[in-house]
Amino acid sequence: MNTEFNDLKRRFAGELYRLGMFRDKIGSPDGKGFRLKLHQSRPDAPLSPYYIDLRILRSHPTTAKTTAVCLFERMIDGFAYDVFADVPTAITPVVSSLSDRMGTPMITPRATKDHGGGGNIDGVWSEGDITLLFDDLVTGAQSKIEAARVLRTSGVGGIEVQHVFVLLDREQGGREQLKAEGLALHAVFTISELLWHYHKEGVIGPELYEEIHAYRLAAQ
Repeated sequence: MNTEFNDLKRRFAGELYRLGMFRDKIGSPDGKGFRLKLHQSRPDAPLSPYYIDLRILRSHPTTAKTTAVCLFERMIDGFAYDVFADVPTAITPVVSSLSDRMGTPMITPRATKDHGGGGNIDGVWSEGDITLLFDDLVTGAQSKIEAARVLRTSGVGGIEVQHVFVLLDREQGGREQLKAEGLALHAVFTISELLWHYHKEGVIGPELYEEIHAYRLAAQ
């Protein structure tokens, strides 16, 4: 496993833990583990012994959010794009800051409104635009797939989307689901890398590390 972190990734991993974005099951509502979005379609799936809440990013604009923006900026270097698109709402403030930093327009795919002017993309775009799609993390990939389909089918020519960028891949099948839709996943961390880093640095103990590893094997 390649667990070498550059300074930026090391900083974000530390901020993620220090600011309470990484939680073990003791912090779950009943202390037994966390229900995830995947439980809507798989109610019998095991509860997760950990949870990463990246919605907290918006409350830390001078630390974790800024680091996340810098990480994404490095990741997209060399990719072609006309606009950025976000899967609302956890990653929205990060993509907004990235848009401002790079001078690139931002759009948001969503469900069609039944009031006002209608439409299912917030923002200004042109048919044939190339977009990079961003989200906070991936477990299953349904929300990203739905967003990509909205982008691809809007207007006559649609918007081109081939790449999805996230801060964390929980490694529970999302990458493979995206690939089946013609979408390539790019993640700052996999959960394997992040947990090994925390374990190696003594941030989490061996018991929690092994419990999460066993959960991940059972959840595949």
